[in-house]
Amino acid sequence: YLDHFGHEITGVVEKVGKDVKRISVNDRVFLRSPIRSTTYSGFSEYVLAWEYATAQLPANLTFEEGVLGELLPIAIGAARHIKTGDYVGILGQGPGGLMITQVARIQGAAKIIVADKYEKRLKLAKELGADCTVNVTKENIEEKVKDLIGAKDLEGDGLDVVIDAVGTPDVLRECVRLVRKGGTVSIFGTHHLEPVIIDLVKWEEKVITVTMSNEASKEEIEERLDKARSLLAAGVIKTKPFITHVLKLAELPQAFILLKDSPGEVVKIVLTP
Repeated sequence: YLDHFGHEITGVVEKVGKDVKRISVNDRVFLRSPIRSTTYSGFSEYVLAWEYATAQLPANLTFEEGVLGELLPIAIGAARHIKTGDYVGILGQGPGGLMITQVARIQGAAKIIVADKYEKRLKLAKELGADCTVNVTKENIEEKVKDLIGAKDLEGDGLDVVIDAVGTPDVLRECVRLVRKGGTVSIFGTHHLEPVIIDLVKWEEKVITVTMSNEASKEEIEERLDKARSLLAAGVIKTKPFITHVLKLAELPQAFILLKDSPGEVVKIVLTP
């Protein structure tokens, strides 16, 4: 994996640099881990963090609830092209996908259809704002989308915005099939396991816009962190329902075993000191 482990982090500030102005000692904070950084790892007692990627944890959140705040700025990026009245598809309902589902609702999506292979996650998605859920092990998502939009085929019709919240070549190709002509495909999932072969002819025929979810600058990270903090403080974004297991840091090996052996029962495992 090209990134680091344990990049979703909350904690208490113990020291700050001489030029730090937004964050103070003893502040409760959550971090936005910059992409491809190797500095952050929450699987430790101390972390060296950048000020621009650090935000004060809202008082209404526990450390366990706030740790998922790291996902919210990226979810905001993934959903930024959604407009009021849009029909939106989100493929993948892990923690990131579930966060995007909530942001899509806030953005004003008229209908949200989500897909996953685990019933636990689909049930949670429904509770958090999805209108239609698709279990891809049992149902055909293309047929479901046609029913949702009232179309006979997906050659020109389709969803306004489709978000890849998985990060596999098959899912990205499915996103392109589901989006309407002139629509937007947003990539949230990390395509790190293998190169992706894309059909540029299909992209050209559909005249689609393809965007990424991560921030392009330090200023953008700060801006999205501030927006994320506001949404969390207002209580319009829920994180507590994601947490299916809480373990101690010393139980890290057991956490990986749990995730490997029972993926259908795990949404997010949180480690505490």
